[in-house]
Amino acid sequence: MQLHNMSVRTKLFSGFTALIILTLAIAYAGWSGIQALGRRGNLIEQFTQIGLLTRDMRNARGAFALLPETEQANRWKLSIDALEKQLQEARPLFRRPQSQALLARTEQTLQEYRDLYQQTLKVTQDRDATIQSIRETGDTLDKQLQDASSALDSQIDHGGVQFSSLLAALQKLRIDFRVYVLKSAGPQQEALQTSLGKVGAVLKALPASSASTTSLQRLPELFDQYQRQIQQLFTIQKQFEQADDGLDQRILALLKTADEMKQVQNQFRLGDIRDAKLMLFGGLLLAVLLSLVAAWIITRSIVTPLRQTLGTVERIAAGDLTVETQADRKDELGLLQAAMQRMIVNLRELIREQKDGVVQVASAAEELSAITQQTRAGATAQKVETEQIATAMQQMTATIGEVARNAEQASMTAREATLKTREGDEMVNQVATQIETLAQEVDSTQVTMELLKQDADRIGGVLDVIKAVAEQTNLLALNAAIEAARAGEAGRGFAVVADEVRGLAQRTRSSTDEIASLITSLHGSTDKMSEALERNIQLTGDSVGLTRQAGVVLASVSSAVGEIEAMNEQIAAAVEQQSAAGENISRSVVKVHEVADQTAAATEETAGSSTELARLSLQLQELTARFKV
Repeated sequence: MQLHNMSVRTKLFSGFTALIILTLAIAYAGWSGIQALGRRGNLIEQFTQIGLLTRDMRNARGAFALLPETEQANRWKLSIDALEKQLQEARPLFRRPQSQALLARTEQTLQEYRDLYQQTLKVTQDRDATIQSIRETGDTLDKQLQDASSALDSQIDHGGVQFSSLLAALQKLRIDFRVYVLKSAGPQQEALQTSLGKVGAVLKALPASSASTTSLQRLPELFDQYQRQIQQLFTIQKQFEQADDGLDQRILALLKTADEMKQVQNQFRLGDIRDAKLMLFGGLLLAVLLSLVAAWIITRSIVTPLRQTLGTVERIAAGDLTVETQADRKDELGLLQAAMQRMIVNLRELIREQKDGVVQVASAAEELSAITQQTRAGATAQKVETEQIATAMQQMTATIGEVARNAEQASMTAREATLKTREGDEMVNQVATQIETLAQEVDSTQVTMELLKQDADRIGGVLDVIKAVAEQTNLLALNAAIEAARAGEAGRGFAVVADEVRGLAQRTRSSTDEIASLITSLHGSTDKMSEALERNIQLTGDSVGLTRQAGVVLASVSSAVGEIEAMNEQIAAAVEQQSAAGENISRSVVKVHEVADQTAAATEETAGSSTELARLSLQLQELTARFKV
């Protein structure tokens, strides 16, 4: 299929489909690169985990070296098993020979480390057993020397001095042994060997008389056994150090291999990044090139016929209907050109027919304009007369309506006044009731004030009694103080108590004086309140009388307002009847006026239409003259 025969939809769909395919290809390339980087990061994480587990294994070995117990040995073994499990899980993830070789070397190193672990456990057990044997032999030596010490204490000769040297050398040997067990270093081993030599020399230097003692006869044999056990410990310690060095080497080898694995994976990761960049940039460049080519082809196949069609449309817009178009395409643009040619042919025929019709319309418009002028003159005169009648009826209707509104407003005002007077009457009755209630409450308050005054009088009597008691107490306290002063030193405590009692009596008297002044003030206030209440009672009585009179006046006002309301209602009814009649007449006049207006408007429109029709006919003649047919 030729490109110019394809539809525009197919062209655009094909171009955008190609662009979408290229975009998906670029996205797939990016996604593949990201997936590769993710897998590579997972592999690097595996080696990082291997390095961490290797360090955990080294820490577990250090903990076992500090505290060689079964629990620490089990933890050490668990760390080895964890690293081995991690290697087994990581093996399926590595496919490249270089990575598999490094992984195999790591597994081999771990197996050697496990063998050294077993060897270290065995050597540690042997060393602990040997150390225990050495301690037991040393304890036996100490016991033999303690048994022999009693036999040699009475000898004040050269043999006793040699025995003391033997004791000192043996104690020094035991101390050096403990230091060697704790540190197990070269200087400690040399010090221990030196101590062994000194003890052996002292044993050989013992005189024959001392050796005849039963307790000392076994010393050379025990010392030889002790010395052999220490030499065996030296051999075991050397094996332990060799195994320990082997463990360190394997740990370093594992860490080095893990670092090499990470470096290799980092190199692979850089390669993956480079490949992903090449794929992305290559795909992007290809997409841009193909997009440009597709855009150029599609644009050329669409824009060229559009320009041709645009030229044809511009000639038609200029009034040239003699143009001819050739439609040799089968796409939408070809269909547009064919439709354009059919439109040109139809326009030619239309313009020819329109020229003939415009002449006929122009003559008919002139005749219609003359008739319309006559009709408009009669309608104008009728409209003027109708407007005068309508104006008079509107004024009369407005006057009647104003009277009706005023009457209605007066009636409403009268009804409101009636309601207000009734409400005022009710309110006056309520006020009278409230004032009577207030008068009763004032009477009750006056009675209460009298009772309060009586209670205050009784309180004054009680205060007089308290005041007398306080004076008596003060005198008794003064007498007690005098008697206490006479008693001298024996009555000092009683004098203090008497002073306190006298102080309390004085404070009581001052308090009663203050209360008495308050009661006096209360008497004055109650007297004033009683006088005010009497005046209030008189005022409330006067208020009740006035409210009753106001109620009578409001009742008469309410009756007068009712009569006014009835008269306003009669006036309003009469005005409403007149207003209804006036409105009927006004509506009739308005209808006549509307008909006259419509007639005048119709004649005006007809005149305008005839004039416009004549103008349009001339304009159409000018327009049709512009077209070339």
